Amino acid sequence: MEEVPLRYACTHCGRVLEPHEYAGCAECGSRGRRLLAPSAEAAAASGHVAPPEPPDWDEWVEWFGGAPGEAPPGPDHALESLPHQGYVSSWVYIGAYLSGLTIVGFGALLLVVEVRAGPQFGLPIIPSLTLALIGLGLATAVCYPVLLLETAWKVIQDGLARMAPSQAVTGCLVPLYNLYGVPVAVAGFAADFNRFAMRHSIGPFRAASGLYEVFSACFVASAVPCLTPVTLPAVLYLAVPLMTDMCKAINAVADAQAQAEADDLAADAPRTGRAIPLGE
Repeated sequence: MEEVPLRYACTHCGRVLEPHEYAGCAECGSRGRRLLAPSAEAAAASGHVAPPEPPDWDEWVEWFGGAPGEAPPGPDHALESLPHQGYVSSWVYIGAYLSGLTIVGFGALLLVVEVRAGPQFGLPIIPSLTLALIGLGLATAVCYPVLLLETAWKVIQDGLARMAPSQAVTGCLVPLYNLYGVPVAVAGFAADFNRFAMRHSIGPFRAASGLYEVFSACFVASAVPCLTPVTLPAVLYLAVPLMTDMCKAINAVADAQAQAEADDLAADAPRTGRAIPLGE
């Protein structure tokens, strides 16, 4: 079996690099490069079997108006040209999520005490305040994961993403319709992020697709009354590692953007005569 030669493209200008340009692009001077898929002719001549295609989410996102792009990213889709979302801390989102669940549990317990034991001990029954407390906890436990999902979709908007961040949020928050929207936005993000990471050669990190798919399946199954006692706790538990994985994905893109900018700065310095500070 013959070896398939590797081909690379410049992340700055999108030009396919020649074999001797291992030190950087001869046209723009950038040292950033991304791996290209081998051509069909080279793969056929070498006898290599193409890997299976990832799950196709085209039908899932049809109602959202999203459309996948197959064209390779050009200069307008270069990683350093995308909007920067910065780094995120998983502790902030997970802490807010767990705090919301704690408030909901405390409010539910307080409501039971008010309804059952209040008349016996002459305690005033103020269910409106307790229900407001439960609503606050629910809003916190739901909004922070959804905001994190919106940020995760924002970082992969290179023109080839299947869904806009606003579409992902809408699909998750509309009652009943979210039984369809959550699998599209959550499991679809894992597939899109991995493709995004391959297009832009983003480090070794890849989203755990299995985790996203299991979470989506449990979320949909929680709408079935006989399965709710099992699947609802699973959803609440799996949300924690899911948010951790999303934060890692966002931070991986931020790391790659910082590295791409540093490479471009280093490539421009010899031509402009600008000294590069040690902190950059």
